[in-house]
Amino acid sequence: MTEDLYNLINDRGYTCDFADDFIWNAKQVFQSGGFSAAKRVTEDLLFRNRSDYATASQYVEAMRAAYSKSNHRIKITPFAVAIMLLRNIHSDSPNWFENKCAQYQKEVTDANKFTADRVITLFNELIDHLPIHEANP
Repeated sequence: MTEDLYNLINDRGYTCDFADDFIWNAKQVFQSGGFSAAKRVTEDLLFRNRSDYATASQYVEAMRAAYSKSNHRIKITPFAVAIMLLRNIHSDSPNWFENKCAQYQKEVTDANKFTADRVITLFNELIDHLPIHEANP
């Protein structure tokens, strides 16, 4: 057993009194931070569709929760999340969408510098905007 793997197991509070414990605990560590977990978290975020929710607000809340959860396991670029969110919300509020895209076109000169804080701000702006929009379809 490598020291790194041993530390990963101990950091998660698992104990290894027997060889079977070690195998089970190692499997838990790999599944919680390896390919399977990253794939699951990524798909949960990337494949959310607006059409799966009754309201745009519900979709935005679900996306925000999925994004928050994904940040604990894997790094998905904030710019990609913003684009997915805007693309899926476009038909609910076309004017707001066009204004936000125009704003980003002026302000965002390097997508790699689009921060997680900016995505959180986008989520909050949408949540503040959508209830008013949804109340008056």
